[in-house]
Amino acid sequence: MSCHDARNGMNIFGKVTDALVLDSCGLKGGPTYHEMRSWGMDILKVANSLGAGALALETSSGLYRVGPGCRGTYRLVKEGPLRSILDLEFEGIPIDNQTVHVKHRISIEAGKPYYKSQVWVEDAMDMKLVTGIVNLHSDSVYSKTLDSVSYFYTHDNQAYNGEKLGMAILVPCSTLVILTAPEEGEGITQTFYTSIALNEQPIEFCFVAGWEKTDPAFATRESFETMVEREAIQWSVVPEITYKVEGKS
Repeated sequence: MSCHDARNGMNIFGKVTDALVLDSCGLKGGPTYHEMRSWGMDILKVANSLGAGALALETSSGLYRVGPGCRGTYRLVKEGPLRSILDLEFEGIPIDNQTVHVKHRISIEAGKPYYKSQVWVEDAMDMKLVTGIVNLHSDSVYSKTLDSVSYFYTHDNQAYNGEKLGMAILVPCSTLVILTAPEEGEGITQTFYTSIALNEQPIEFCFVAGWEKTDPAFATRESFETMVEREAIQWSVVPEITYKVEGKS
């Protein structure tokens, strides 16, 4: 499962149980969530990266994290046994002498190893949306393009205690450019990222994760990639609904 933090980064809480546990993570007076507990632990080191698919905006002057210097709000859209949806809104993001409004809708589905994002960007002139994967403990990035979906991913000893962890981002496009943020400095660092034109909104993408303690199969890159490709193919299929009207006698 993924978790949002105060920097508008995205974290990963790796689970070893099917129980719902996020409401009890990090409670005051309890053990740190960076240590293994009965349900699992926080498995990702994020630092100043985009972590597990956080948002940024790109202009000719560089990358700008979505969040700092603006007003942020949260709204629960839906909570159910099969799917939950929440909205994060960021109003008045200061970028290049203009202010931008971003709405990030996040949805999760029971039994799925990903979260889905829909992003709307208002008042953005000559900008692109950016999302990415932290590369603190991985110097290799892999990618593949299918008919209408592309994805890129890392797989390495990049979990908090050095376990195997795979992370992937799926985007609905036939071309994919992967860039690398600086290793150090101000702003966003240590990230493999891609930028997406704001031509059609909402912009959609999926972030997928696989931790070897959740499923031993994810200890190998081949098994993780097989899972990512399966999810990419399913995501790209547009369901067709046919209605049949029975004749009246």
